[in-house]
Amino acid sequence: MKIACCGTHGAGKSTLTYQIAEYYKRNAQNVYVIHERVRESCFPINDEMSENTAIWAFTSQINKELTARQQGYTTIICDRSCFDTFIYADFFRLKKNPINHFRIASEEWLESYDYFFFVRPDMPLISDGVRDCEDIFQNSIDKLFEDFFSHIDVNYYKEVFTSQIFNKEIDFERVFLDL
Repeated sequence: MKIACCGTHGAGKSTLTYQIAEYYKRNAQNVYVIHERVRESCFPINDEMSENTAIWAFTSQINKELTARQQGYTTIICDRSCFDTFIYADFFRLKKNPINHFRIASEEWLESYDYFFFVRPDMPLISDGVRDCEDIFQNSIDKLFEDFFSHIDVNYYKEVFTSQIFNKEIDFERVFLDL
């Protein structure tokens, strides 16, 4: 089982990732959490993002997912998917080669996820010293994710809001019943 929490920065993906991991650990699953990769990048992020940032984030994400699977984890929870970085690349109009080759590979890799959570912001963004805190930027990225999820074919997908995550209103038993 591989689950990805996707959406704009500051929406609650990390918190949701930990809530899902807790749910699976309570149910005796062998869980591995993959933290948001771009924070560890040596390349610039936010409004200074480059093609190298996108390529590094994508390849780093894939590397972590493959490593977790090889190490025998049965449940992998990802704080972002392999495609998230390309949503930001679209915002900054980074579409040159070789980035397009990686984008195509990431679209194919999406099939390896069993479930997606699309996390939507409905609470004010809190500064953490890393993220860009402008509402316009956050809302623009959220809209790109909305467009993305309206055009892809995924088996399991749920839209959740920041307030639902922080108020612990998500019933994971019901959400994962069909998996």
